[in-house]
Amino acid sequence: MKNRKEKLHKLYLIVGLLLTMMLSVGMPIFSSPDEYWHYSIATSEVGLPNDTSVYGNNPGNSFGIAGTEKYAYQTGRYYDAYFVTKVDVHPISAASFAIRGKGGEYPPISSSQFWTHLLPGIGAWIGYHIYPSVGVMFVFGRLFASSILVIALSLIIKYLRRGKLLFMLIFLSPVALQQFASFSYDGLSFLVAALIIATAINIADRMTFRWQDFLKIGILTVVTYFGAKQNFLELLLIFPVLFVGISVYKNREKTEELRKKRGYRYFARKNIIYLSLFAVVITVLMMFILFAGSGGVITTLERYLTNFTYNLYPATSIDTMFVQTIPGVNNIPEWLTWVWFAALLVIGLSEEKFVRSQIISWGALIVVIFQVLAVYQGITGYIWGRITPQVQMEAIQGVQGRYFTPVPALLLLFAANNRFNLGVVSFVQKGSYKLTSKLKSYRTLMLSVIGLAVFSNILLIVDTLRTVTQLPIN
Repeated sequence: MKNRKEKLHKLYLIVGLLLTMMLSVGMPIFSSPDEYWHYSIATSEVGLPNDTSVYGNNPGNSFGIAGTEKYAYQTGRYYDAYFVTKVDVHPISAASFAIRGKGGEYPPISSSQFWTHLLPGIGAWIGYHIYPSVGVMFVFGRLFASSILVIALSLIIKYLRRGKLLFMLIFLSPVALQQFASFSYDGLSFLVAALIIATAINIADRMTFRWQDFLKIGILTVVTYFGAKQNFLELLLIFPVLFVGISVYKNREKTEELRKKRGYRYFARKNIIYLSLFAVVITVLMMFILFAGSGGVITTLERYLTNFTYNLYPATSIDTMFVQTIPGVNNIPEWLTWVWFAALLVIGLSEEKFVRSQIISWGALIVVIFQVLAVYQGITGYIWGRITPQVQMEAIQGVQGRYFTPVPALLLLFAANNRFNLGVVSFVQKGSYKLTSKLKSYRTLMLSVIGLAVFSNILLIVDTLRTVTQLPIN
């Protein structure tokens, strides 16, 4: 079983590269959320700004397949329109689309927007010099970005001490691979999030901090700020949790000695009460500060309660976490979403128990919950439109599943605590069959992950193309 785990990164590399090649070529152009905008940013960064409005894309039309692309597919002009027709490169100031940035230019080098669009931009530049059409630029942009990201993920899995199969499952999901094979900033953001979580898992497994770890955490903080969406910054909170958990665990013998002394229980209870009151006061103060810009504490808490107990805004779908990025376009069947969540649960619980501190496990769970709430809080002021005024006041719009795609990997620190009895084990536990049974079970899980990933990603391409060819032409 150990040898198989050591080879998982190679397996991920092969499967990941094959699937992202398929997605790069097979998925329609402009088929990811807001990809017209991401394409505009990326190509402008490498000195190739071009007008995508000729393909039916503009700030009022987020998805290209809802523009002229459906017409090109249904009339048989797709190849000529996108791969033969040459792009019109012109000064960025003359573009008919809106590019976010100062002075109408692409984002400055000091912003995360610049770095998260650089990889597909380089690929588009290579494609332009092979043949200057938007189709060729798109394919090479996707291929270059996805190849770099998949290779980097395979290296992370190689050096990951625990949870290799869980990482493989999450980062072979259709959402993860489609974002790798796109012009979106989500691809690099997923990679950075994976690096944070992998570093945390390795530290928890060793149960010690080395000086190299503090250096890594410092580098990760800078990389996360410049190379990822800001909603993944909250994941860095796992490192203080690890520090506290490891420190308490290492001093457990001294703690046991103190517990035996007279008066310790009274002293400990008194301290717990004081610490609890202090935590409550700090939490309330933070809530007043954080919620001040979204209507105050009461209003914000009411919105949270409403959005988590009633589906005010159906466009926010849990399907977009692993299976599809645009439910109304990809049209993946609902049951496949639950298969992915079931697989996530089984793989997570099948991992060996290695976390020895309950502080680390419960802290990881709290960090995940905090990250989810922080995303909702950060987007409370976003109004999409085309909904009733009442829903605009109550709904938290714009939250999409892909904002959380890598985050469940951190829950391994919760599920793999050696004091938690919940897990997936083999039924054969006697005699010489024990090891053989475990090997067969792990092989079955591994093959199931690959089969599920291949089937789901192929279905993503097939169902998206089916939607494109069936959309009514206005």
